[in-house]
Amino acid sequence: MSPRNLSLLAGCIFASLMLYIVIRSQDQNLEFVHSQIVGQFKTPLLHIRLRQASSPKPSVGNSYPTALLIHGLSASKSTVTQLGTELARGGIDCYLMDLPGHGESLERFTWENSQKAIHEVLQYLEWSARPGSDSDQRTALSQVFLIGHSMGAGLAIQAAQVEPGIAGVIAISPAAAAVDRLKLRNLLILVGEFDLPFVRKGAAFIFHQATGILPPPLDHAGAWHSSDGSRRIVVLPWTDHTLGIFKAQSLLEMANWLKFVYPQAHFTPGTSWTRFLTKGLLCFCLSLLSIPAFDILYEGIQALKRSPAALPKNERIPPLKRDSTLGESARGMFHRPEQGHPPPSKRNFQERPKRAQPGRFDETSPLWSYGLAGALAVIALLVVNPWEWLNLMGGGYLSGFFFLTGMQALWCRPPRWDSFEISLPDVISVLSIVLLLGFVTAPAFSKYFVHVSLSTARLWRLPVMVLSLFPFYFFDEWACRCLILPSKSRVRLLFFHFSSRLILALILVLGFFVLHNTQFLVVLVLPGMLVLSILCWCYAGMIYRKTESLAASALFSALTTAWFFSTFFAQL
Repeated sequence: MSPRNLSLLAGCIFASLMLYIVIRSQDQNLEFVHSQIVGQFKTPLLHIRLRQASSPKPSVGNSYPTALLIHGLSASKSTVTQLGTELARGGIDCYLMDLPGHGESLERFTWENSQKAIHEVLQYLEWSARPGSDSDQRTALSQVFLIGHSMGAGLAIQAAQVEPGIAGVIAISPAAAAVDRLKLRNLLILVGEFDLPFVRKGAAFIFHQATGILPPPLDHAGAWHSSDGSRRIVVLPWTDHTLGIFKAQSLLEMANWLKFVYPQAHFTPGTSWTRFLTKGLLCFCLSLLSIPAFDILYEGIQALKRSPAALPKNERIPPLKRDSTLGESARGMFHRPEQGHPPPSKRNFQERPKRAQPGRFDETSPLWSYGLAGALAVIALLVVNPWEWLNLMGGGYLSGFFFLTGMQALWCRPPRWDSFEISLPDVISVLSIVLLLGFVTAPAFSKYFVHVSLSTARLWRLPVMVLSLFPFYFFDEWACRCLILPSKSRVRLLFFHFSSRLILALILVLGFFVLHNTQFLVVLVLPGMLVLSILCWCYAGMIYRKTESLAASALFSALTTAWFFSTFFAQL
C-alpha cells in the first residue's frame, strides 16, 4: 500500500473528526428532535430549538413565535436545516417537515397530498405543548409563521389563507399562487436578482395581489412594501433560486421583518457563513476519503488474487501469450527484468501494448455526437417515455434522455467489444467505493444539505436506472479517455468535457422552452446536475487511471448518478 494513500486516508479521517467536533460545539445550545406525526401521511418532522438551559422562559402573552419550514419540489427538510438552525439560535422554535414523496416520506407526492400534510402538521403544532412551558400552554396558530421555499412557498401561501389564524408567511423564491389580501395578514417575499425569470414574475404577481401595488421588473436589487409595512418584497443581490435559503442577508431580512410584525421575536442573527462552510468542509473531507480508500481497496484485492503487482521484484512473470487480451497488458502484465539485468527504460515502458483504441475522431465529431443524439432523444421523449413507470418527477425523464442519448451515440460510432472488458476486482472495487459514498458521505449531505440517503422503498429503482445510464457514461468515458486524452492535452480534455455538458444542458433547456415538454423541474435542477456530473467525471478519471477499464469508470458514474436520481426526485 502506498504511504501517500495511507497518509491521505488518515488525514481525511482526522480532519473529518475535527470538523465534526467543531460542528457539535457550534450546535451545543440546540436540540434536534426527530419525530413522525401519527396520521394519514406519517409526516417526518424535525424540531430544532434552544436547549431549556439556554433559552429564556417565555412569559404569558410574550412568547417567541414558532416557524414551520416547508421545502421546495424534489428537496427535503435537509435543504432548510441551515435556515432553521439559524432561526432557532434566535429563540424561534422551528419545525421542518418532509412533504409527501420527498426525503424520508414514503407517501406519494401530489399537490393535494402536500396541502393535507401541511394541515396535519399545523394541527399537530396546535395541540402540542410548547417546550419549556406548562403542559397546558399550547402553540396557538397566531404564533406560527410559515416559511417556504419555491413550491413550499406557494403551499405556505395557500395554507395561510385556509388557516386565517396564521401569523404570517415568508416566501423565498415562491411559486405563483393566488392571494386573497383579506385573508393573508403578513407576507414577506424574498427573490433572487438572478432567479429564474418565471419565478421573479410569479413573485411580482403575488405581491400585486396582496397589496394592489405593481412593482417594477424584479431584475435588480431593491425592496417594496405596502403602506403599513406588513407586506414586503425584497430582491436579494447576487442570489439565484437556491441561495436565498442560505445567504446571511436573507436571514437578516427575515429578522428585521419579524421584529416589525411580531415584536416579541426580537433577535439579531449572527453570521452563518462560518457554520455553513464548516459543514461543507466536513462533507468535502468525507467525499475525499473515497479516493485513497479506492486505491487501498483495489491494491488489497489485487494482492489477495496474487496479481503481478503483488509479486516480489526478483520474481519473473511469465511472458504473455501472443493471443492474450489487451486488457491484461493494460493492467501492467509485462516482462519484469531478471535479477542482474537493468530495468526497462521509460521509452520501453511507454511502448508496452495498450488497450484497444477506437478509430480516430476528428476534433468536432465527438461533440456533434452528443448534440445530435441529445436532440433526437428529446424529440423521441415527446412521443413516449417508457421510463414514466419509475414514478419519479424528473428522474424518469432524465433516465430516458441519457439512455437514448448514449445508445444513439454508441450506434453512430460503435466501439470494439473488448472495450467493455471489466474484471471481477474492478467490479468489487467500484461497488465497494459506491457503498462507502452511500453509507458514509451521503448521511452527512442528508443531514446538512440535501437528502441523498437511499431508503428501501426507493431501492428497486436503482438497478433500472443504472442500466439506463450506463450506455451514456460508457460513451462519455470512451470519448474522454480514449479519443481526447491520448492527445496529451489536459486543456483540450477539460474543454471537451465542459462543452459536452453545456450542449446537453442547452438541449434540455430548449426542450422545455421551445418544445414545451413540461419538464420544468429538470431546468431547475440543471446547476446541481452539472456539479454532480463534474464530480462523477473526476472520480471516474481516478478509477480509470487505476483500472484502465472504461466499463469500470462508466459503472461508477452510472451507479452514483442512479443513486442520486433515486433519492433526490419526488416520488409520484
